[in-house]
Amino acid sequence: KTVNLEDLKQETFKNNALLKISDLEVDRSKTLVKSAFDFDKTDVFYSNEDDKTNPGKLNAIGISQSIEFPTVYGAKKKVKKANVSLYESKNTINKKRLEKQITAAYYQYLFAKETASIFKSLDSLYSKFAHNAKRKFELGATNYLEKITAKSKQKELELKYKEALENVNLAFINIQKIAQIEGDFNIEPTSLHKVKLENSLIENNVAFNYLNAQKEVYKAQTKLEKQRLLPDIGFEYSYGDYRFSSATNSTYQIGLKIPLLFGAQKSKIKAAKISEEIVNQQTFDYKIQLEATHKTLLSNLQKQEVALQYYETEGKELSKAILKTANQSFKHGEIDFFQYIQSIETAYQIQQSYLKNLNQYNQTIININHLTL
Repeated sequence: KTVNLEDLKQETFKNNALLKISDLEVDRSKTLVKSAFDFDKTDVFYSNEDDKTNPGKLNAIGISQSIEFPTVYGAKKKVKKANVSLYESKNTINKKRLEKQITAAYYQYLFAKETASIFKSLDSLYSKFAHNAKRKFELGATNYLEKITAKSKQKELELKYKEALENVNLAFINIQKIAQIEGDFNIEPTSLHKVKLENSLIENNVAFNYLNAQKEVYKAQTKLEKQRLLPDIGFEYSYGDYRFSSATNSTYQIGLKIPLLFGAQKSKIKAAKISEEIVNQQTFDYKIQLEATHKTLLSNLQKQEVALQYYETEGKELSKAILKTANQSFKHGEIDFFQYIQSIETAYQIQQSYLKNLNQYNQTIININHLTL
């Protein structure tokens, strides 16, 4: 099948194994919300004892259960829900990064294709010249230097063309690695063009959602550790009867497990609060680093725009003029072979330089549009 960039994005979101893992992490965190209400195992027991007030032995069966203070379970649930938000924001970051990777790989592929196209034209041109130079030498119409120079240039361009084709192949393999599409597919033919710059604010960066979610987890964890200072509650009930008698006996008790030594728990509360402060500092540092990276990318973009404007206003027409004039001058014998080669290479170097600048420009915009550290 033939795919374009939007198709590649959708295929990446559907097929990429790393994103599937991220989705499963979200599902797992949602499933674990129900585990907040986890109680200790119920103790079922049987007892046999003598009771001097009644004849025979007392045979009793009973159960006992201990639970944490009821508000602890609500605090646990809030921690679990905060973890769901954390994994969801992480999933959003992973999706954003994959979108950036597949977009960058796609435009790198277009760049490789157009570069290969230039070298194909040069290879065809020099192959023709090498053949003509050989025939002219055989007829005594040119010297040996022109013949071997033409042959050397033809071999040089042949190697560069093969290298360019290999770069196309490598760029396609990179797309396959990211999109992970099953079966064969082709990239829809299109020319390398400018990527549109999106007006995205630093404050809306997806990583801030992750850091905020992480902070909420630690806040919920702090509240949970405070709740654990409350006593546990224990319940016990037993029922028995006497051997050789119709008398029965039932007992029940309710008790509290009070934490008299809570130094360790206080340390856990303090550690959770420190974790909150760590996230605050991470958020502050991330914003500074993000703003610096954003400014650097915009500065690079301005330099690349200058280079592109030169080609679009002058370079493109200049390249055409050099090729046209060189062909006519060489055909009419106004310039020799070496001057012609130099002119041809200059014209194509302008085109190659434009493609490189355009690719760098696009990659910079892709980094800005999908900015993450």
